[in-house]
Amino acid sequence: MSKKLLALAIAVMMLCVCIIPASAETLTEVHGFGSAPEGWVDVADDDFDMLKYYAGDGEGEWVEVTDYLKSTLQGNNGVNGQNWQYFDGGHLRDGSAYNTTNCFGAVEFTFTGTAVAWITQFRHMEGSTNGPQSAITVYIDGVKVEDLAANPSAAFDGDHIKPTIMYQKDGLSKAEHTLRLESATQGYFTVDSFSYMPCAVVETTLSSVHSFGAAPEGWADVADDNFEMLKYYSGDGAGNWTEVTENLKNELQGNSGAAAHNWQYFDGGHLRDGSAYNTTNCFGAVEFTFTGTAVAWITQFRHMEGSTNGPQSAITVYIDGVKVEDLAANPSAAFDGDHIKPTIMYQKDGLSKAEHTLRLESATQGYFTVDSFSYMPCEAEPEVEPLKVVSAYRINGNDNDLYVVFNKKVAAPAAGNDLVLALVANGWAGAPSGWDAANTAIARVAFPFAEAVSDQVFKFTRAGHVSWACDGGNINGEHPAVVAPVGGFWFWALLGNTTVTTADGAETLAQDYADVWNVYGKEPSQSWEFSVPGTLIAKTETGALTAVASPDDIVVPTPPQEEEPEVEPLKVVSAYRINGNDN
Repeated sequence: MSKKLLALAIAVMMLCVCIIPASAETLTEVHGFGSAPEGWVDVADDDFDMLKYYAGDGEGEWVEVTDYLKSTLQGNNGVNGQNWQYFDGGHLRDGSAYNTTNCFGAVEFTFTGTAVAWITQFRHMEGSTNGPQSAITVYIDGVKVEDLAANPSAAFDGDHIKPTIMYQKDGLSKAEHTLRLESATQGYFTVDSFSYMPCAVVETTLSSVHSFGAAPEGWADVADDNFEMLKYYSGDGAGNWTEVTENLKNELQGNSGAAAHNWQYFDGGHLRDGSAYNTTNCFGAVEFTFTGTAVAWITQFRHMEGSTNGPQSAITVYIDGVKVEDLAANPSAAFDGDHIKPTIMYQKDGLSKAEHTLRLESATQGYFTVDSFSYMPCEAEPEVEPLKVVSAYRINGNDNDLYVVFNKKVAAPAAGNDLVLALVANGWAGAPSGWDAANTAIARVAFPFAEAVSDQVFKFTRAGHVSWACDGGNINGEHPAVVAPVGGFWFWALLGNTTVTTADGAETLAQDYADVWNVYGKEPSQSWEFSVPGTLIAKTETGALTAVASPDDIVVPTPPQEEEPEVEPLKVVSAYRINGNDN
């Protein structure tokens, strides 16, 4: 191809390149006011429906002056009042701004969205004759999130008055938020404009009953006959439950009024999804398994006070196997004279992003109706395994060293640490007279002097006998009958006030064992008591640990790999030509 043809081809390509707007959670550059990127909205300094202004005394006292600025300063260039000055100019992003002049001011911007940015001129910095740029304290929803330094040189490139993204935050929840900016030092603090990414509010708690299939944004409905997500049980009133899901699925579906296995299927226009299962003066339970952060049981509130059919059952509520609430029988607070209206009988929000099971059990004989459920689905967050001890070893022929292996990389214990690996009895059958045998813990042998031999393995070295002789970590030593533990089990526990943390300091080893220990010497008179937290490592009948031939035979698990953040590759994002210049 000739050079002329190549040049022509490049020119055509440049003329044909178009810019495709893309919604972005983070602004990468200042845009002209009113021409926000897709998904963003601009708000001017004088939008008093969304902004509030405050004057401060420098001692933490603030007085709102929004109405004062609105009525007196709008349009009066350079007029000062209540710590704020209004001015306009072509260098401003929206043509006007409010700023403080060597005094204290604050502004609040309330919006419903998932991201926000404060974009203003960066005036009055280094070299300015007008004074310093204020230090700014940033709050979101009343919580302090950042301190912006006065005169941050990183933002200064010689242009005192160019619009600059001074602060931004993304990843906010779909809710109403308030960004508050306070001048923390006397100086210039300019409010030119804001940008934000609006969104619809997602209710985490249902405030009213909705029609089945018309759930609010973020919610989903589940009918009584969704046997993929629901399980039904029949009870005998004595705590014994039998699953009857398949029975109901095969026998009762479509058979209105047919009763079996404590449950009855029926349909009717007063029901939220057109049908329901209910118990009739007997005991039943239902489990609803879902992946989400909120859940609600919505059903008809039939068979209450004044009903000829019997009482509404008392209900026991469990979430993930843990009892969370008792719902009373015939709760009058829910009754307004309509026995059959759909009612939110129970709901729970703020659940973790994981799979959960809501279980409802009738605690008394009566009517218990399962019409439908609603829940707020989400993707489950990956389960993170906590820092823990995965194994402990002794070396054949060496009774003086024991090794503890962690599932993650851990920080090496500091010199002088008080970590002790001890063989402990949770009770002492041969305790001296006057001692509580069942609640006396006896340390049979202890291994202090913890040191790191790798980034996942600690070695503990024995320093003499704390109690009776111990051969290779086995209790078949001296006086076995006297020191036999209550319950027949020995425990290896990692004791000490020194905490074990991951190498990055982000996690701490959970201390889940007894916090009071009575430790005895060879004679009962040589005894002392001390409080120390502990972590259970092994429970054993013999006290013996896994033996290996050498430290090289210790099995160390591969630590979890951190996911590397996705890095956007180098690429061309746009191309331009200049009007009147084709070169």
